[in-house]
Amino acid sequence: MSFGPQAARLCLPLHVISGCDTVSGLAGPNHGKRGFWATFSKVAKGVQAGDVPALAIASAMEALGTPQFLTEEGGPEDAASRRVNPTHWKALERMFVQVYTTAQTPPGANTLQALRVFMWPLCGVTKISLLPPTPHCFNLHLLRAHWQMMVWTASLLAPGSFPNPDGLGWEFRDEAWRPVWSKQPVIPQEAALHRCSCACTTGCTTRRCSCVKKGVDCDGRRCRCSGCTNRGESTLNDELQAEDESRVFGAEEEGGFPDTVSDDDSDDEDVDED
Repeated sequence: MSFGPQAARLCLPLHVISGCDTVSGLAGPNHGKRGFWATFSKVAKGVQAGDVPALAIASAMEALGTPQFLTEEGGPEDAASRRVNPTHWKALERMFVQVYTTAQTPPGANTLQALRVFMWPLCGVTKISLLPPTPHCFNLHLLRAHWQMMVWTASLLAPGSFPNPDGLGWEFRDEAWRPVWSKQPVIPQEAALHRCSCACTTGCTTRRCSCVKKGVDCDGRRCRCSGCTNRGESTLNDELQAEDESRVFGAEEEGGFPDTVSDDDSDDEDVDED
């Protein structure tokens, strides 16, 4: 396959964002070098055809390792991290979404977070590494890729010009440079909460409880468990608030709250009993 000169310059950025020695890669089949190459081939054809989204992806890849790749603001949920230029961030997110997209992916799953919500029922806790990265993790991934491109660019310069990795997905801790870990929940709560409920009678202490198995707190608004030990403080506060609101506004209905999972409309595999 032949590329134009612009697409050919993107082979090194493609290598770094798809995973190298100092930059994490994506888990799962078709998410490694082969999957990225297939997506990049489509991008390269789009660049030759003047396709605007493909040109935006190419521009973002070409900016890796240059000052134009970053803004002066702090990163998402982490003031100690630099922030990727929003235009480049969105363009590269679009590329990563294409790597994960299959024939079954709905049109609305056009962001990493939307893909995580869609893929969660297919992966669950046992295959959680197959989910796309969280937005915060993706930002850290791009920062580390950017730093690695800076290193390669500076490799032929005079000693002492080695770029400082601080704020670029790395932190100096315990006398060594170590990667910054993501601060966002691994499990997409908006997906898991609506697809999980239980009716356990032994306290929800083992993975026989579907909520424990999926890594989410039990919630009295959808679960019918007794003696539960799997309720976090925030979940209990939400339940109490819902009860207070139901008393004030008369919203409580016989048989539970309106969004409680009932026997008629809950899947057998989602409602477990110990």
